[in-house]
Amino acid sequence: MKVSVDGGLSYIEASSGVRVIYEDVAIGDESHCGELHLNATSEGVIWDLYAGRLGRTNQSILGTNCSPMDAIVFDLLPLKRDS
Repeated sequence: MKVSVDGGLSYIEASSGVRVIYEDVAIGDESHCGELHLNATSEGVIWDLYAGRLGRTNQSILGTNCSPMDAIVFDLLPLKRDS
């Protein structure tokens, strides 16, 4: 797996995967913010939605989801959409 942090101008190996945190994600009625954590590996992707911010004691997980790599590839195949 390779990752770019410069808009695709260059790539580096990410043998242990990549973790991304989206901060200030609106939750519910948008009066509360949280964080969406994305963990991408060669096996697939895991998403975790947290209320609060990383490192704060009041941070709690609201939900989690995962997609194995083979499921992601299958969902993107044109043949699947045509059937």
